[in-house]
Amino acid sequence: VEKDKEILIEKFVDRAYLREGEEPTSWAFSTLAERREPGGEDEAKLPPPTASAVGEALKNDLLTLAPFRDGSFYRASQYRLTQRSPLPFPDYLCVTRNHHNLDWVGERRLKNAVMLLEWVPSVSALEPLSSKAGALSEVQERRLRNALSLLDNGGAGRLSRKELREVLRSAEDLQLSDAEIDALLGEHGASTPPLPRRSSPGDAPPVVSSTVSAAVSALSFDELREVLISGRYRQIESGRFFVLLSLQEAETIRCILHLKTGQPLFPGGPDVALSLRCIPAGNRLFDSSFNYKPHTSYQGAVAHNCFRFIDSVMHYAPSELNVLLRSLPVPPIERRLFFSNVVQCRRRLAKNWRETPLSKIFTLEDEWSMLKQRAQAVRVREAIKTRIGTLHDAFIKFDYDQNGLLSPGEIYGALEYLNVPDLTPNDVLFFVRSISTKGHLTYANFMELLAPGAEADDEATAAEAGGSLAAPPPLGRQLSRVPPKGEKELEEMLKVASSEETALELTIKETLARQIAEAQKALDDMLVGSDFAWMQQCRKRTHNPYRSRTCCYFDFTRGVTGTREGAPLSIQAVGAWTAVRQGDARVPCFRCTAGYMVLRIPFVKNGPAGATKLNQYALTIHFKIASVGLDGYKKRGLLTTGGWDQFAKFEPKSDVAQVQYNEQGQVGAFESFADGDAPTLSPNRWHAVTISVDTVANTITTYIDGEMATVIKNDRASKDGQLGLMRQLALFYRRDESWRTEGHPTVYLRSATLHTSTLEAEQVKSEHAMLHTLLIEDACTAVPSYMQAPLRAVSGTFESTRALRRELHRQLREATDTALALWTALQPPVSENDVAVLMGGLLPHTLAVCARWRLRDESTGELAPVDESVPPHGETLLHACAFAGASCAIANELLEQLLHAGAFANRRGELSGCTALHAAASGGSTAACRLLLGAGCKPEVLSSGRRSALWIACHQGLGDVAQLLVREGGVDPYAASGGGEAPMAVLRRVGGEAANALHAKLDKLAMATTGMLAAPAGCWDEAKKKVEEAETAKEKARRGLDGEKMLSQKVEAAKQQQLEQMKKDLYGGHGGGSDRLFMSNEDEEEE
Repeated sequence: VEKDKEILIEKFVDRAYLREGEEPTSWAFSTLAERREPGGEDEAKLPPPTASAVGEALKNDLLTLAPFRDGSFYRASQYRLTQRSPLPFPDYLCVTRNHHNLDWVGERRLKNAVMLLEWVPSVSALEPLSSKAGALSEVQERRLRNALSLLDNGGAGRLSRKELREVLRSAEDLQLSDAEIDALLGEHGASTPPLPRRSSPGDAPPVVSSTVSAAVSALSFDELREVLISGRYRQIESGRFFVLLSLQEAETIRCILHLKTGQPLFPGGPDVALSLRCIPAGNRLFDSSFNYKPHTSYQGAVAHNCFRFIDSVMHYAPSELNVLLRSLPVPPIERRLFFSNVVQCRRRLAKNWRETPLSKIFTLEDEWSMLKQRAQAVRVREAIKTRIGTLHDAFIKFDYDQNGLLSPGEIYGALEYLNVPDLTPNDVLFFVRSISTKGHLTYANFMELLAPGAEADDEATAAEAGGSLAAPPPLGRQLSRVPPKGEKELEEMLKVASSEETALELTIKETLARQIAEAQKALDDMLVGSDFAWMQQCRKRTHNPYRSRTCCYFDFTRGVTGTREGAPLSIQAVGAWTAVRQGDARVPCFRCTAGYMVLRIPFVKNGPAGATKLNQYALTIHFKIASVGLDGYKKRGLLTTGGWDQFAKFEPKSDVAQVQYNEQGQVGAFESFADGDAPTLSPNRWHAVTISVDTVANTITTYIDGEMATVIKNDRASKDGQLGLMRQLALFYRRDESWRTEGHPTVYLRSATLHTSTLEAEQVKSEHAMLHTLLIEDACTAVPSYMQAPLRAVSGTFESTRALRRELHRQLREATDTALALWTALQPPVSENDVAVLMGGLLPHTLAVCARWRLRDESTGELAPVDESVPPHGETLLHACAFAGASCAIANELLEQLLHAGAFANRRGELSGCTALHAAASGGSTAACRLLLGAGCKPEVLSSGRRSALWIACHQGLGDVAQLLVREGGVDPYAASGGGEAPMAVLRRVGGEAANALHAKLDKLAMATTGMLAAPAGCWDEAKKKVEEAETAKEKARRGLDGEKMLSQKVEAAKQQQLEQMKKDLYGGHGGGSDRLFMSNEDEEEE
């Protein structure tokens, strides 16, 4: 029943806990084997190791291991809630950010601590390390000395073998064998060699010889003190980490371990070892890599119990409490504050920790306090066995007034009767309050403190009367009573201690309340902060709407153009709603030509006690309307709280729309609108409007673009009245008109935000400023990418998207003027100085515009085509630079910059059909040709006159350019593509020594690049002769000597045969060159 009640309460409380930002963040499994170089800014962000005894190797691991430097893992000593303080857990305990992210704000439901990753970055680098205690304070030294004195039954200042065994059991929870005791004694004797140590309480004892020197049979207090603080029995390993995982991470790692069964996790890399353990199952091993080596028992116990403490577990064995006290060397109040804050954020049944073993963590100062408590119990128990017999008889003997309770005075008398050494009233109070907070001991308290384990059962069975442990046993035989001592003094001390405890409780409550208030303030400052930067972060998240503890943000800028896809969830778009890119600025939004928008809000109620609606809120809308006060409508609805369907009930006598705007663009309610000087809505302009409603104060305040428009105070704006929200609201709706009626003005909607509290004027101004920033950012994103940077540099000065477009046009005009000036300077004769000056002032966006610029008529703005016969054979700056490259070196620099800025290398002239490569070949610039070929310019493209760049180079006798085109461009000089003339045919037609020499060079290059055989010597004379014979035969055929038709056929056949034979002679039987496709302007690739 109690569990059901807790679950029922959870349903109502769960609203207060945030969930946003909890999507898991992936991290590479390979980072478990990677290291990062220490140093730099990142190292300054890493908190220093906290453990005083941390080794150098562990410190280096914390500074270099990739998961720590990448932020995937962090040390458990940093684990905390918002605005709370962490605890100094050991540095080898870690947490993943997917389990708990330190950047989260607000109250959160914490994940349970279930799966633990034991991670060894390098098995070969493991080093043993003692968990040595730090320097003891004076109080701690006194506690330790007192405990040792209590365990020294003989009072000789030295502890015998039996006493030594009891000390180590009380301090380290060890049950040492005789051999281990002999080894420990032997280390302090000259004739006894030291023997192997047990590294941890759970490890097997070392095997030693049965013959041990009796030179040392006891240890002094100082010697035993060094044993206890040396960490001899608290061995850990440096280079071994325990990482608290989320369940998804554990599942993924377990899958990888299964896939890597029997093989290294990272072949050829570090010898990484992993294991997965389940914390609630007693730290049981689930899976491990093949090279995994188990941890020491002490280090495993520390990890297990510290993470159980983080998981708010309340039941621990005495040895586990000792481990916790040793691992958390802070005052009890800090442990309690941490635990109280954490347990409030977990789904746990209501349970008082005072009734559990965990209470000792919040009452005992440190491990030395627990040692003293245990030493007192051992000394009293042994003394009772010696002088009285059973604990049952001892309780009866000490209960002087026979009320079934032992008062502090009776306990004082009992301890003195038992000859407890160095006894003071403070020791008596410590003895009482270590087990009870009520100022006395019951029989159950007495047995719990003095009867460990099975001995308590034996004592209960041995009781002469069979009463329960909760009640004192009946008197079985007459025993002499021990009189009480110092009752008044102890009573006064108990009152002082009780008042101190009450003050401490009050301090803790105040601290918890203050921390909760600070966390809430931090949350409010973030969610309703001065800059509203969280709105920008929302666009990077998949959730839409974005919901936080205090607001719900509906983003209508993510839609798919022309559809309703991408609209926020939890809405009802009634009518013609479509995602569009609006206006010249092309900003994303949703357009409505007829209809209204219903928003489902996740908040139920607020305001005074008994409220049933959301009575205090602020609604911010970012929208544009095409017209104000037109089409016969005098008022239009802006906010309506009900009446649009049978489920949206409205209050009787409520207005048709709770907030409206009139034909002048004034926003108001209850027939009250703004004065003439107040801001108003304007058609075709983006506005941010906030409606702040406080029905408790009967007030409605409206803001337009950050300026207050109206303040309306009316009794009709009452608690749970017509302005109260019942999980939904409608935008642009009036109950007295149908959305299907013609004449509705077109509305463009970008966002709507509902806050669960009213906003101050400064907050409204900040929110509207952020909405305007997002609008301008979207407008900047819509322009070409190369113009976004200069616009963003001045985006803070734009009052509207129109101002941004004006600035864009201004910058484009400046860039095109610069491009025209460069064009003019590059025309023959080239003005190199002017080109250099203009290049010196080129900004990145100006260069990008120049790369896309084409020559236009100044008067008409239309394209001014350049003929193929006129240099530079095209209208772009690429053509001009390529043509001028041979005579002006700086033109080649500009050409390279234009190509890097995005110029299209294969851009062809509108009329000439020439690419920049044609211009480079015509100008004779090998550097320009090389740059263009490297940029992907196609050398086989033909101009309008069906001439290639190689044809132009051959025709003009530019041997260097022609050879470069064949050698680096892979052009076939024998190909006559598109019906044009082959470059080699041009050389043969031109003739002359230079042409023949170039012909021979190109022929060799063609053989090297295309694999064709070189033509035999003298073949050109033979070919010319055959061509002449064919021409003669043709001439004779024309004269009709042997019959015009027959002779003509024979001549044609002979000519074709001769040409085929010539090809065989020239190509060595490989046939002619392959044809090339002619690229027309229509087929040319556009940007």
